[in-house]
Amino acid sequence: MKDPEATKEIILSLDNRTLTLEISIRDKEVIEALLDGLSACVEEGKALKIRQTYMTSRTDSLRMICRIITKAGHMEKWRHEVRQLISLLRKKGV
Repeated sequence: MKDPEATKEIILSLDNRTLTLEISIRDKEVIEALLDGLSACVEEGKALKIRQTYMTSRTDSLRMICRIITKAGHMEKWRHEVRQLISLLRKKGV
């Protein structure tokens, strides 16, 4: 059996319209695998409509960004922004 500390916790919620995944911002491997899959979809010519919400501090209000990604370059830019935001949140301990 693998080391229990290496176990990744993922929360999966399903309803009749959506599948929602919750992944710790500390699980870089899982996040990168998910982003790789989304990048592959864009490279295949599929457009993604991303609705992103975040808070940069406990006292901050919830922020929402919506964008449509149709090109690999846009996807790379968004991935970079997500990595920066995750890094900021990790440092702040939000």
